[in-house]
Amino acid sequence: VNQFHVARASERDGISTCERLRAEGHPGVGVATIFVSWFLETPLATLVDAMSEYLRQHPDVPRDAKWWVCDYVIRQATRQLAKEDNDVKKLGECVRSVGHTVLLMEPWHDPTPLKRAYCIKEVWHTQASGARFEVVMSAAQQEDFERALVRDFDSIQERMARVDVRDCECRKPEDTKDILRELGKAVGLLECNQQVHGLLREALAAQ
Repeated sequence: VNQFHVARASERDGISTCERLRAEGHPGVGVATIFVSWFLETPLATLVDAMSEYLRQHPDVPRDAKWWVCDYVIRQATRQLAKEDNDVKKLGECVRSVGHTVLLMEPWHDPTPLKRAYCIKEVWHTQASGARFEVVMSAAQQEDFERALVRDFDSIQERMARVDVRDCECRKPEDTKDILRELGKAVGLLECNQQVHGLLREALAAQ
């Protein structure tokens, strides 16, 4: 529903939600300091809950921190998406520019974002640029994760080891091919897989 209305507004004026709000002088828009990597079919309420959970766990983060959330930053107009220089193609640049990526682990034991090619691309650009990387969960998932830490720690490592870059997908098969080709050319898919696993281990240890 959110994406439908965001896209419809963008079709009218060709700009993103953030661009529109900035033009209106909205105080909630500014330079992003946290890039959010998430699966687009995650309920928006879950995403907001996880972002609130992150702020609770990190009292050092300013309450007015700006979050890079694709629905609102990327221009959703069809005429923009069809261009060769559309915003989606600049994801890697955005990740590197923000310098701090937070991946939504939802659900934590089988995180959907790690099955999506765009999210894997975002994680790789985070690692390649030396940007800060962390994971976040909704309050309910965080509670379940903490129970697993106590009862069955080995299962956490086993589940994370199942992540395989080569199996990730996009809504459009051609996008999947393009991203896998890009990662294969830049670092090789096996090496990319190892790097993603390394980042996840470190992030979950910190969590």
